[in-house]
Amino acid sequence: MKIRTVETLQEFKLCLALDRDGLLLETDLDLVETDCDWFERKRRDAEVLCTMAANLAGPCLEIGTSFGRSAFNLGTNLGDRGTIYTVNLLPEQHDSSGGKLITHLLTKEQIGVFYRTHGLKNVVQLYANTAQWQMPTELDRLALVFVDGAHDTELVYSDSKLVYERIREGGYIVWHDFSPELRRKHDWIDASMCGVERFLAEYGLAGEEIFHLRDSWTGVLKKPARRAVVVPTGVTSSNPAPMVSVKPPARQLRILLGYGVYLDEESVRNRYEEWLARLRGAGIDVTGTCLTLNPPGPCLTWPELEARWKRRDPELLRLYDRLGREAADYDVFVNYNGINLHPDFVRQLPTFNIFSCFDDPENSENLSRPVATAYDLCLVGNIAEVETYRKWGVADARFWPLGFHATDTDPLLNGDRILSEGRAVDLALVCERRSPWRRERLDKLSRAFPAQAFYGPGWPNGYLSKRETIELYRRTKVGLNIHNSSGPINFRTYELPANGVLQICDNKSHLAGIFELNKEVVGYETIEEAIELCRYYLEHEDERRKIATAGWERASRDYNEVAVFKLLERYATEVI
Repeated sequence: MKIRTVETLQEFKLCLALDRDGLLLETDLDLVETDCDWFERKRRDAEVLCTMAANLAGPCLEIGTSFGRSAFNLGTNLGDRGTIYTVNLLPEQHDSSGGKLITHLLTKEQIGVFYRTHGLKNVVQLYANTAQWQMPTELDRLALVFVDGAHDTELVYSDSKLVYERIREGGYIVWHDFSPELRRKHDWIDASMCGVERFLAEYGLAGEEIFHLRDSWTGVLKKPARRAVVVPTGVTSSNPAPMVSVKPPARQLRILLGYGVYLDEESVRNRYEEWLARLRGAGIDVTGTCLTLNPPGPCLTWPELEARWKRRDPELLRLYDRLGREAADYDVFVNYNGINLHPDFVRQLPTFNIFSCFDDPENSENLSRPVATAYDLCLVGNIAEVETYRKWGVADARFWPLGFHATDTDPLLNGDRILSEGRAVDLALVCERRSPWRRERLDKLSRAFPAQAFYGPGWPNGYLSKRETIELYRRTKVGLNIHNSSGPINFRTYELPANGVLQICDNKSHLAGIFELNKEVVGYETIEEAIELCRYYLEHEDERRKIATAGWERASRDYNEVAVFKLLERYATEVI
């Protein structure tokens, strides 16, 4: 075992490239209660944990809560950048599998009492005997794992194996009761370090440096890049496959994009494939594949997906077998609709894996939250929900706009035409009117503008096809945009300005992250405000045309389909 002992906290920070200082808030760190507390051992331990947490973002896991002091140190320094999951066995869960070298068996009330007393909100308490624990799938891409449960060699070894594949590359595993100076003095430290040695040897990590701050009882390993293994051609076993290497980026990334073919009156598959063909024509190496079972059809709900995976559903495994073989020829896989792939399968793919979703927050619990942490990168279509992904523990979540397709705008449209040509329709909105949370607002709108062009399910004018919608936009002066909850997150956000329409859109604060307010778009907070803004800009034609032109210029430059996809390429290249 290759151990590098460092003398000072500053040297420890330099070795691990940690910039920030940790904040030590315990008031009794220098209290000596037993000979285990000599040489400021508790302070040195706290310095390691607090410093590391201060420099990390994402979920962390602690095995061995005890009274909750380590969870307190981690939680106070991680703050709102992530969640601390801490697991401890209850007395009734202890048996022979739980080890003999345990510090104490605490009651449920005693476990974690220290962090609870201090009111930490980013700590989640779990109860389990880790020798028998099935880790929840959402505990993934962990930034740090602190192993401090039973100190038996076998338990330290098995706990390390249990968590290692869930630690993201560049993340850390920290072992407690790890002290090369004291392993000959304390049998539990020797047993614990023997477990670490066995784990390192089995995983081919014996040559990796473990950093030890002198007088602490900690050993820190930074997880190196994944090692290449045989690429799986499918999933036929309930046992998870070993981690596989992400291919190094070539001069140009080869991208496999999976999409859903749902029930729709238009040919969704053809629309996707035509879009991808245009991207290839622009020099992007991307190929499509269908992720729907027996298309066309809806995506699986999370309970359905979980149930099919657990029972090894042949139909699901055939999809996974095909996708696994296809992915072997690509650098990047994109689950464009975020559908139908179980997180345990995603972890086996040989590609750099991207999850994208445009259905948050309405469908987050069913679609994105259960699986997002299994991906290397999450691209979130709703700019208001990016931080939500980070709170789930996703290590890398970024805003990725929907943009508009080349077929959904007039290629001959330009600024001069927007400034000079007349438009026959004053106000248009194409959206459903059935949802109760939307119906009340839309009723106020229709009473204020009874003769305007409002279409969609629940409107007297009925449904418009995509082609008819774009034709309407080309004749419209002002286009209203409205969402169910947070946003903006719909194609209207980009299609309206791309067709020279002045967009008046809700979710004003986050809208400002996509367009410049009152220059390229107009934002509102309430439907009453929206009505007044529509009236104002219909009466002030020059202002309307000026903002519509600037919105068209911004959409045409930054939100066309090629620019949007090249943003994905750039994100992936930055991370790989």
